[in-house]
Amino acid sequence: MAGAHADQDEAITGINVTPLVDVTLVLLVVFMVTAGVIAKAAIEVDLPRAAHGGETTRTTFALVLSSDGRTYL
Repeated sequence: MAGAHADQDEAITGINVTPLVDVTLVLLVVFMVTAGVIAKAAIEVDLPRAAHGGETTRTTFALVLSSDGRTYL
C-alpha cells in the first residue's frame, strides 16, 4: 500500500500528442476542402493571353548616347 501513494505523488512528465495530431489532421482536411469551394466561388478575371511567335514586334528602336553627348536613334 505504501508504494501506491508514491506513484500518485510523482509529476506527470509525458504528454500524449496523439489527440493533438488527430485534431491537426482533421483541421488540415477541412481547410483543404473549403479552400477548393472558396476558389471556385471567386470572382472570374479576364487574364491576358500569351502571345505566340506571330505577334512579336517587327521594329526595334535603339537609343545610343555617345561619350561626347550625341544621341543616335
